Amino acid sequence: MRKLLFLSTFAVLAVLCLGTIHAADNKLGKIFIKAATSEVNGQQFPDAALEENVNDMKKNPRKFILAGNESEADFLLIVVERKAVAVSGQPASKTILATLSVRDGAAFKPATKLQSGVRNIFWRIAAEDVIKQAENWVKANTGK
Repeated sequence: MRKLLFLSTFAVLAVLCLGTIHAADNKLGKIFIKAATSEVNGQQFPDAALEENVNDMKKNPRKFILAGNESEADFLLIVVERKAVAVSGQPASKTILATLSVRDGAAFKPATKLQSGVRNIFWRIAAEDVIKQAENWVKANTGK
């Protein structure tokens, strides 16, 4: 009985490991994620709040591989805005706006605008929603 339990457990773990290995093969390409900057008197300044959302997106890139720099990326995701909208009697809805661009030779061409759902009450969830939308757009429009 104990041997059967061991073999069953081993079989289940083997199947799970194979699924994980196979999932690694289904990557969509390299993505570089950054925050838009603000211009003041001709100088560019980083936006700390947008950088926070970028960090959340980098924690779970889903089926993308994070690129170390923009020049090696297939896709460019730029977080351009975030806002919290008060909802009567509920926590404020967190919305993130971003743009997705696709590499076209040496440059990027604009692909789509992304916006997180209106019912996200945490910035982390809104960031995950944007990455998921980017993933879905790439799957639907690039044949990957």
